[in-house]
Amino acid sequence: MLSSNIKYAVGIDFGHGETSFGYYPITWGKGISAQEIPESPTISLANKDVSIPSIYLYDKTTQEMFIGDDAANYYNELEEDDDEFIYAVSFKKRIPEMDDNEKELFRLFMQKVKSLILQCKG
Repeated sequence: MLSSNIKYAVGIDFGHGETSFGYYPITWGKGISAQEIPESPTISLANKDVSIPSIYLYDKTTQEMFIGDDAANYYNELEEDDDEFIYAVSFKKRIPEMDDNEKELFRLFMQKVKSLILQCKG
């Protein structure tokens, strides 16, 4: 049984091209009609719209993960391809098809998205 202390349903879409986040307030014990359902609040991720590009750049030296426009901008500033960085645009594989390194990079990407969500004030 779910606790009535839960206030929101949360959704995160780790899409091939974009990653987005949304939440919806839960009303416990109150039936409402479809016409009464309010619009879902919109959340700005990384000072952008409600989504960010599914792009990441991982710095092997500092072990820092950059995502979205930050990753693209950082990559564009590199002098040339550098083996110390892993750069990718989108996630093309399902998790069961990923090797251990790809899974770890996806985990770091998700962790970074989570930190952006927690920074949001709604």
